[in-house]
Amino acid sequence: MSGTFFGQHTHPRARRAHKCATCDRTIDHGEVYSRQFCVWDGMAYAWKQCLHCEAMIPYIDYDESFNEDDYQCWEPRNIKELRIRVHLNKQWRNNAGELYPIPFQKAAA
Repeated sequence: MSGTFFGQHTHPRARRAHKCATCDRTIDHGEVYSRQFCVWDGMAYAWKQCLHCEAMIPYIDYDESFNEDDYQCWEPRNIKELRIRVHLNKQWRNNAGELYPIPFQKAAA
């Protein structure tokens, strides 16, 4: 039996450092991240993704499922998305090592 099964999707706080499956950035201890239990061709694994990459899912072009290649092939349509593309290429960190804001979210009033 082949195919994909996506199980429980949670947003835990990291108890240790993890790697984002899409941008390869280190998810720091204490940072909230996206974790999804998956089964692919009979192999179970946890898909761990930073919240920055998770926020981009509605904007990338993918078929049934997505992977890091879909993020790398994403083409911005305007200047705002171009700026986000630059942040993705820099693994969501500025030159001082601080995280950029999560993209596509409205600022709290």
